[in-house]
Amino acid sequence: EGNPRVGDVGAVAASLALSPSQVTNHLHLARRRFREAALASLRAMSASDAEYRAEARELFGVEVSE
Repeated sequence: EGNPRVGDVGAVAASLALSPSQVTNHLHLARRRFREAALASLRAMSASDAEYRAEARELFGVEVSE
């Protein structure tokens, strides 16, 4: 009852005394930072640029140009 449901941005916003758009913006930033950190870790574990690009495509569905 006291916990917001998953995906209920309005309830999360209310429980944190934020607007729904602020919650959405914070989530966007968190996702971007996670993606950057995950790709940096993947790069460190990859033996080559080709392997890095292939793994990023397979794991995250993104094309990286680095």
